Formats: sequence, C-alpha cells, structure tokens
Amino acid sequence: MADTTTNYTDSTGVTNYEVDTYSINTCEWLNGTHILFATTECQSGRGDLVDSGTIATGHGVSPFVSLLFNNLVEGISFSQPSFDPSSGQTQQVTAIFPLNSDWTLHIVDAYSNVVQTATGSGNSMLYNWDGTANGTNLANGIYYYYITAATNGLANELVSGGSSGGSGGGVPSPSFARASAVSSESSEQLWAVATDSEDVLPFAIYPPGFDTNGLTIFSATPAEIQSLRAPVSRVASSRTASFSTMDSGGGTASPSGIGDPGYVTPLPDPQPAPPSPQRPPNNPVKGLAGTFGVAYDTYTANGGTNPVNCAILGNGLPGNTGHISMQNNSATRALPFSPLPQYKTEVNNFVSQMQHWGWQNSFLKVDDQLNINDLRGSGTPFNNVNIGVLFSHGVYGTSVDFAANQCKQMYFPITSGGSAQYLRLSEMNLGGSGTNGLKWMALNSCRSLYQANWNSMKNAGIKPYNGNLHLLMGENTDGFTSSSFGWYWAKYINFGTGTNAASFSPLTIRAAWYQAAYDAYHNASFPGGTTISYAVAGDSACHDDTLQTNSAPGGSWFYETKQVYPLLQ
Repeated sequence: MADTTTNYTDSTGVTNYEVDTYSINTCEWLNGTHILFATTECQSGRGDLVDSGTIATGHGVSPFVSLLFNNLVEGISFSQPSFDPSSGQTQQVTAIFPLNSDWTLHIVDAYSNVVQTATGSGNSMLYNWDGTANGTNLANGIYYYYITAATNGLANELVSGGSSGGSGGGVPSPSFARASAVSSESSEQLWAVATDSEDVLPFAIYPPGFDTNGLTIFSATPAEIQSLRAPVSRVASSRTASFSTMDSGGGTASPSGIGDPGYVTPLPDPQPAPPSPQRPPNNPVKGLAGTFGVAYDTYTANGGTNPVNCAILGNGLPGNTGHISMQNNSATRALPFSPLPQYKTEVNNFVSQMQHWGWQNSFLKVDDQLNINDLRGSGTPFNNVNIGVLFSHGVYGTSVDFAANQCKQMYFPITSGGSAQYLRLSEMNLGGSGTNGLKWMALNSCRSLYQANWNSMKNAGIKPYNGNLHLLMGENTDGFTSSSFGWYWAKYINFGTGTNAASFSPLTIRAAWYQAAYDAYHNASFPGGTTISYAVAGDSACHDDTLQTNSAPGGSWFYETKQVYPLLQ
C-alpha cells in the first residue's frame, strides 16, 4: 500500500494537500521481497486563471519500504487489458502456485452471477476465456475473475488435470487451455527466471507476446527445479488455502448478490483469510464499451514559462469597429493565459481509466495538433465519438457579441504556435448520430457554462449543439486543474464510487461530473471566499443518462449548476 501526496502553496501562502491512497493486490506479483515507494509533485499554484502567474513545480520520492509477498496464489496476469471476443480475442488468465494445488477459477458478472468456472491442479493455471458461458454468448460488460486454491500434498508439477464448466452445469468448455504437463521427472522443460529474482518459473505460463527481455530462459528437469524450490516449499508448507480476487477489488468475501433477482450461484469461501488490498479492478471488461476523443491545450509553445496572449476579438459589427470585453477587462486588451502543463497528467489519467473500462481512444489532439477549426461546426471530430472532452482555458464575455445574435457567451483561447485566438462557444455544433455519434461532451474549462451567459445565449436562440447531443458538461465558475478529476469522472461513469466488485453501481453522467469535482477539490484549501460550481446542460429526456442506459433526446433542454467546493450541495 502506498499513499501519494500532492501539495501546493496558493497566493495566500497556505500550503494545501491532496492525499490519494492506492492499494495493491500482492497476488499479482511473484512471491519474494519487493520495494515500494511513492513519488510526489508539488506546484506553487494552480495557474489556470486569467492573469495568474507562472507556476513552479518540484518533485520528491519517499523512502523505500521493503515488503515480503508470500501467497499461495501469485503471479496473476492477463493477456489483454480488456478483450473483444467479436474481433477474435480471448482473455488468457494465468496464475502460479508455489505448491501443487487444486484450484478453481470463477468468472462473475457485475451482478455477482457466476457465468463460467474452471478447475484444475498443479503449480500453474492457464485458462483462455472466449467470453461465453459454455458456448452461450454473454453481454458485453464487466466481469470479474476469482481464484480459490488449496494445497493437495502432491509433488510439484507444471499442470496436472483440469476441467471447465459454467454456473449452469459441468459441461467441459473447449476454450480451456493448459500448459504442457510434465511427463516424467527426467524430461527437460523450459524455465525462466527474471532479473534480480530467485523465483524459477515454468516458461509455459507466460502469455503469448510477453516481453521476455527481462528473463533468463533455460532447460532443466522438474526434479532439478524442485531441489531449487525446496526452501520455498518449506516456508509455504503451513499454508493450506488462499483466495484472491483477480479484479483486485473484491477482498476475501464473495460478492453478496443474494437478494438480486438474477442471482445464480454463490462463490465458495473456503477459509477465513486476511483482507486483500482494495483498488479498482484491473481487467474486468469484455467487449468494446464505446469510443471517446480528447483534446487539450497546455499553452506552452512559447517555452512553457510565459503566458500566451490571445488576440482581441471583434464583436461582429460592420467594419470591425468594436471588440468583446472579456470578464470586465478592456475590450482592447489581449489577455494573458498561463501555461497549463498539468493538463498532460490530468488527461493521461482520464485516458488510462477510460481504456481500463474497455473504451477506445479514437483521437488525442494536443496543442498545435488541435486546430481551432477542429472545434467549429458539425464537422468536428468530436461528433464521431461517443464521449468528447476538451481541456483548455475559458473566459466569459461581458459585452454582447453581434456575431452571435447579440448575446453574451463563452470563449476558448486556442493556440497556434506562440499565439492564440478565441473560439466562440456559439461556433460549436456538437452532437453525432448513430452508434458512434457524440452523445456526451465535457468542456473542462473555466466558465465554460457560465450561467448568466448561457441564459443569454438561450434567450437569443444561440446553441452550441444539435438535436443529437444528450448532455454538455462544464463549469459555472472558475475551476482549477487536478490530476485526479478526469480519473474520478471516468471511474464513476463506468463503475461507480465503490472499491470492489460487489459495489458496482455506475453514477449518472451528470452526477459523476459533480462528484468527481468534489472529490478532486475537497482536500484543497483555496483562498478565502473561493467557491467552485460545476454545471450540466442537456436534453431533459437525457437528464439521468448513464453509459449503460440512456434515452434519445426529446428536444427540450435544461440547465443546472451545483457547488462542488467547499461543500457539495
């Protein structure tokens, strides 16, 4: 287990802390001594407000902590981060047992129903799941992998026996695969040992495509390997059973699910075992969940230290005789926008979490890869993905825009090289039809959905969306960068706020938007009087959209805003 802390000092000189706790499932690593440490980054300010100064960053590393991992189930691994059976992929699940063991693998859906089981014995497990329950297709979604193992007193072998069957009966499954069994103690097999490790393992357990650069591979008989493993066997001989949730989030208890109408078969609980570390599941998704696209601007083309000045924007009067005033500044002032290198971490965390849940990242446009025309009109690439997110600076106008039917609206400075120009919110035409069309768009920018100007746009008949868009997320006030916000939002819309398989309960997309902001900010301490409000606008029929269940737009739009700092209202 490791805690990571990010701290910064704001303009009042107050040092603030954001603490995140990460847990690991030790069964995912080989037994032996492991070194754990944490890294931290601190910054002198948030730096994403107009006229905010350049921020400084620093880094640190915690002391090293030496821990001994000693499990009967170890070396759990997967062949795919998520897998799509429709494209011919299978999920190859492997594990290692220091002692010859009888093992059972349960594959469980999000509602705690056992949909497939496999059993076997030996020193290793290898099972290829094709995404079916004994040949019957299953819905795409979240599935968990549980291993139960108990030593059987037999001599160590690579694999000895095994059968497979689903929750509805013991019908053997043709998708069961196993490593080649050892035919005799004198026959040579391939073995592998990792750099800086004393663990000698059967080479057959490593999944196809595994990077073997860190392994020393050699031939030896099982008897020779057994003599090397004898000390390990003596250490582990007192262990009679071990239970591991392969999603790393289920602890030692079986998922409850007993009151669920779809409940089928309870998981076995062979012995009381110490609680396993809790963290979001690792490889739970079967099938492609959908597509998403991301664009962000770090405003660092000038070297990353000085603000980027954005050209003043004409107000649309003939002859360009007037300009837009931004946030009560002079209409002829080119506003400076500070660098936001923090967006790189924030976006990477969002992308990795979305991919973890089986989403395909269709595009990622960064800085000059993002052209202002990529955001204008119905031809935007965002309209060709299900979820879109834009990370950028944002401001609101305090004078009317004659180019948009005399409304006040929001603007986004988009850089090109060392300069920038404003994109009007009214120039967007968000929403895509069909299975791969844009349903949900997030504008992660200050004042991107500023309530007074949103109302001005609505009253003038100006809208940045078409009839295909479900929801538009944004910020009513100034916001602040947070490395964890995007990660939280992705997790909450896909899984929910829980920490293990039994707590699967995705939030609505709008509720997750507010909850993610609250969780990202609630440990921070901003200057006195600071309040942060996020906002969601959308079609009323889609108010309670989730990724799993959503409604077709009906044509009537709502707007709502919630304070997320200092209190969630």
